Amino acid sequence: MTTMAHYSRHAQARQQQRGIPGFVIESLIRFGKPNYDHRGAEVITFPKPVRNRLKTVLPKQQYVQLESHFDCYAVMRDGYLITVGHRTKRIKD
Repeated sequence: MTTMAHYSRHAQARQQQRGIPGFVIESLIRFGKPNYDHRGAEVITFPKPVRNRLKTVLPKQQYVQLESHFDCYAVMRDGYLITVGHRTKRIKD
C-alpha cells in the first residue's frame, strides 16, 4: 500500500510523538472518510460505517492491528499530510 500524500515535518514529528504507525495513516488515507474543516483542509477519520466495511475488506490480522487505532485522524490539504493525532472529542461536520 503506497500513499500519494507528502508528509510535512510537523506530521512526521507528531506521528512519532503520538505513536501512530505508518500503516494506520495509509489506511486512513485509503479507506477513511474525509470531513472538511471549512479552512481548506480535510480531517480524515474512521467512522463506524468505514470500520464495518474494513471488517469485510481487510484480512482479520490486519483488521485486528488497525482496530486499536480507530481513534486516529489525519489532516490533509492539497495532497500534504499536515498532522495526525488521536481523537478525544467528536469531529463535527
